[in-house]
Amino acid sequence: MNYSTLAGTHDLSLPEWGPFGKRFFGISHIADHRRGTRFDFTVIPAIYRRQLAVPDALRPAGYLPWSVSPDLKNYCYRQQLEWKDRIYCDVSFAEIDAHSRLVACECVNHSELDTDFALHFLSSLVPNGKPLNCSAPYAKPHLLSGNGLVFDCLKPGEVRMDGVADGSAYRLKPGEKTEISIPAHGTLWLRAAVEGKALLRTSSGTFELCGDGAFQTYRLMENFTGGKFFAETDSELKIDVFAVADQEPEFFSDALSPRPEFSEGPLPDSRIIRYPGLPHVYGVRWDFPDAFTRRYAVDDFNSILLYKDGVHMPHLGTWGDWGGKDCHLDIFLQPVRVEAGASRTVYAIVADGSEAELAERLAFPFQRAPELCRAARNSHHRIPESPMSFSQERMSSVVLTNVVYPTYVEGQFVRHHAPGRCWNSLYTWDSGFIGLGLMEIDTLRAVENLNAYTTDPGNPDNAFVLHGTPVPVQIYLFFELWNRTCDRALLEYFYPRLKQYYNYLAGHDPRSTTRRGSREPMIRTWDYFYNTGGWDDYPPQHAAHPGHLSVIPCVGTSHVIRCAKMLRMLAAELGTDDAEYYDADIRDLSASLQQYAWDAESGYFGYVDHDGEGNPTGIYRHSSGVNFNMGLDGVMPLEAGAVTPEQAELLWERLASPEHCWSDAGLSTVDRSAPYYRTDGYWNGCVWMPYQWFFWKTALNDGRSGFAWRIAETALRLWEREVRASYACYEQFSISSGRGCGWHHFSALSAPVLNFHAAYYAPGTLTSGYDVLRRSFTYDAESGMTTELVIGGESGMKTTLIAVLPAAPVSAEYAGVPVPLRKRTEHAFEFDLPKASSGILRIR
Repeated sequence: MNYSTLAGTHDLSLPEWGPFGKRFFGISHIADHRRGTRFDFTVIPAIYRRQLAVPDALRPAGYLPWSVSPDLKNYCYRQQLEWKDRIYCDVSFAEIDAHSRLVACECVNHSELDTDFALHFLSSLVPNGKPLNCSAPYAKPHLLSGNGLVFDCLKPGEVRMDGVADGSAYRLKPGEKTEISIPAHGTLWLRAAVEGKALLRTSSGTFELCGDGAFQTYRLMENFTGGKFFAETDSELKIDVFAVADQEPEFFSDALSPRPEFSEGPLPDSRIIRYPGLPHVYGVRWDFPDAFTRRYAVDDFNSILLYKDGVHMPHLGTWGDWGGKDCHLDIFLQPVRVEAGASRTVYAIVADGSEAELAERLAFPFQRAPELCRAARNSHHRIPESPMSFSQERMSSVVLTNVVYPTYVEGQFVRHHAPGRCWNSLYTWDSGFIGLGLMEIDTLRAVENLNAYTTDPGNPDNAFVLHGTPVPVQIYLFFELWNRTCDRALLEYFYPRLKQYYNYLAGHDPRSTTRRGSREPMIRTWDYFYNTGGWDDYPPQHAAHPGHLSVIPCVGTSHVIRCAKMLRMLAAELGTDDAEYYDADIRDLSASLQQYAWDAESGYFGYVDHDGEGNPTGIYRHSSGVNFNMGLDGVMPLEAGAVTPEQAELLWERLASPEHCWSDAGLSTVDRSAPYYRTDGYWNGCVWMPYQWFFWKTALNDGRSGFAWRIAETALRLWEREVRASYACYEQFSISSGRGCGWHHFSALSAPVLNFHAAYYAPGTLTSGYDVLRRSFTYDAESGMTTELVIGGESGMKTTLIAVLPAAPVSAEYAGVPVPLRKRTEHAFEFDLPKASSGILRIR
């Protein structure tokens, strides 16, 4: 792959049609990339004249992503009408070509009675805000006072809002300087919002601006000759644009309207849908004789669907077209009779293009639909067979389909893997785990997910993409991707980006504040987000807000140490001279943890408190006097490999003990013996998968294969039990009952279950801890595995690897020495190798 094509974009190379909607689950089309406009096509199945089964993306609504191709050209979801699989509709979308999709609605009746179904085909256009256009050449300001990391990868000072050009204004404060570059010649104008009076000082003169807080246009100067100039102000103002024109520029809205206009289509049982201001049109065709088309223009369409009986009644004619802003076109087919114990499939086509093109695209013969659907199903992702395959299929489908559009990143509207449609925004550490899950499904999807959160080397505004907790999962993800691919071009592309990411998080970028909380080497991220490890209500973190942010947790320092070790190995592979740079961080940060954070009394590392001068003053303690950090943050130096052998033994004992961190559901976030442990928390009292993954990898790294299996098997069985019971992919698990809870279609932090499954059940998979780097890797089902390894760590220590093979291996050797294998599952074999070594591993 030519990875240079990833530079300058955060988008995914997915089709223009896909499951991108943020309101209903269905299929969407990117109607306008520049404006971030989306067309949604939604199928609502129902039992005739009963409650509509609306696939509401923002609540549990009975729809279940069921089977998906990794490229999203074909996918299927199941809509429950009578739980559990008694009466349902499987809705499939299959690619006909780049501009059209076949929609298959298989109505399944497993009840003892004949049943009438109904199908509603909803179409809607979703504009993205209310930006303005400018009639003249213009430029946005570029603030020069950024700190190198802006939430959501905005530009410094950028504010997303309606009523300004391109949907962005820029807040300029006193003392800040901005750069403007505009090549046009003529009269220079400024559109800005000023409250009261402000002086705008530029390299071309000083201008007095007066206003009432609303945006207005100011004439700055004639005979502007173009080029670059600078500006600053003595009073805060919001800048929309600088423009050049002889006459005052006009600012105007797009003519785009979401109110659909429709007409009979080019074929029987078809409709053409037009949206004023959109250059192309949409078409729908179906293969059912009884249908009615209705336009809705209401205040709240959800309430109409859920509470108004008129949605079932064709005889009401234009009912619902009441002039509201929530506009939809509904083509409803009813009744669709299905005999008891039988099924019936209704087909439709949805397409985009000109009216002439739609005449051809809608003519796809429905006689070919079953054949196309079979081919589409063959492209769906398949999970390797195991006792947990059912739940893994559900999880892979959720991970693949949790994609939304538009998401705004660095001036672009992009397709983006979200944790769930409840959070249709960027999420840094969540998306790192989405990438780890995608890695088990499709390498390209994982690579593009990683790319979405890195920025071009030398980016002046953002060292990486930050939203939420700054846990650098992207670096862990890349290390895993390298070990899967051993692709040097991939390494050459991503290493400068990840080093830039690391530089900022480790406090080496002069604009970073991560080391400003202490005179000693420690990583403090409070300035960027309230959450340091992803665990919202982790007791010492929760108690530190808002007035005790002089404390520094272990998690940030520990992640930086581990990332330094991984990047050091990757740098050596590239042949750079960065080793001393990483070694210094590993040495200094590890020493700080040992000197200031270890609490022998509790057997945990602690948050380190500081005085006003940044000097460490001791362990942050609970009101009872005990270490406030009895939990996974207190064990994180173990993950970093920054502990003594004696500390390691004690911390592994804490993790494995049911009196402390272990539970029937896995690792508790908080030590269960701590006085601040509770059963009703969000993270406190629950098990979450990301830290199961971190400590599973740590266990493998430290040669503790039994405990690694204990973590993975517990998670896999817990997941399978819950998904079979509820069909849901939840965020977290209650220690009280072991049941899933939180969001029901959650990918993100639950994605590690895909890694656990692949490590023990996917043939061809080789899994290791953090200290193992592959230089090459080949696998063949008949001849086995061959890989060249470089293993870091301390001499005399061991690390565990897991190889999954379709048949029992005959032999294994590393650096010419036979290696004994231990069978873990039917096809998974574990073995130990020495740290601080290198050589060829062959498994036959």
